[in-house]
Amino acid sequence: MSRTLASLAQGRTARSGQDGRSIQQIRILQPDLSETDLLEDTTLTLRWSPVEDAVRYRLTLRHSDTGETLLEEELPATQTQFQLRSLASGDEYELILSAPRGERATLKTEIRFRVMSEAQRAQLRWARQNASEAPLVAGLVFYQLERYPEALDALQRAQQKYPNDEAITRAVNNLRARTRQ
Repeated sequence: MSRTLASLAQGRTARSGQDGRSIQQIRILQPDLSETDLLEDTTLTLRWSPVEDAVRYRLTLRHSDTGETLLEEELPATQTQFQLRSLASGDEYELILSAPRGERATLKTEIRFRVMSEAQRAQLRWARQNASEAPLVAGLVFYQLERYPEALDALQRAQQKYPNDEAITRAVNNLRARTRQ
């Protein structure tokens, strides 16, 4: 945890970043992957904005590591949401949504996301239950799990509890700057 605080205080991020993570031409409304691509639940409701002149939608779900196709669905042009069930804890996925548009070019969106492992979900539950009593540790757990708004709230409580700790102050400032992006 001390390394995590030092990293955050120096302005380094814990996540891999967004390079190659998302190519969007169809606007995805849900899940919101703007802060993190690490999802809590093993069920995901995918929602997107309708595409003008779409003939249909085609949805493909693959394991990121193996490329194995887990699901291929053809959906009517009127459908703009789909529920993915039974995603495996700890796995990484690539979802491709395309919209053929007759004579016009097909639009395509690719997103990558990960599903928390059982251990990560247990850590998240612990951090949420203990954020008031142990704000510094909870904040660092939230940060490692890419729950940045929750990390900021907890670290601000830690800053009140330890007002002279410069590392916490720097961490709060860096996290504030990061969450404004």
